[in-house]
Amino acid sequence: MVSAMIKGLVVGAVVGVVSFGSAGGEVDGHGDDGRRWHAQARERSAYIYRAVDGDTLYGSVEGRAPRKIRLRGIDAPELEGQCGQERRLAAQAQARLDGLTRGRRVILVDVTRDYYKRVLASVVLESGEDVQQILLSEGLAKPYSQRKRDTNSLWC
Repeated sequence: MVSAMIKGLVVGAVVGVVSFGSAGGEVDGHGDDGRRWHAQARERSAYIYRAVDGDTLYGSVEGRAPRKIRLRGIDAPELEGQCGQERRLAAQAQARLDGLTRGRRVILVDVTRDYYKRVLASVVLESGEDVQQILLSEGLAKPYSQRKRDTNSLWC
């Protein structure tokens, strides 16, 4: 009887996570529409309106209010960068990301929130191409870790 109760709790918890999870998952709180969000979701669909910069998109996750979506695992040059080279590369990265995603539906994988409350996810095109890998292979982004970095040496 005890094992049946535990099994029921585990199944209920899994079903609750699958049905309750939502875009980007917020660690504690509610979405813009008042619905509670689960802490992490495996995959979500998003419609992209534009690229904010080379590693951030602006789009609607599963029909919700538009929000920023930060690409997981990469760091692109900053539009307000330290030198002319960084600013030029930033404009190229933004244009490439915009060309890949603007007006398209994408799949967000390993969806969470970052420190700034943005949706944080790996982005995959409907064709199956990994957006982060495209930007890395074209030299428009570098691998990102949360360690502090010397921003002057990255792009200038």
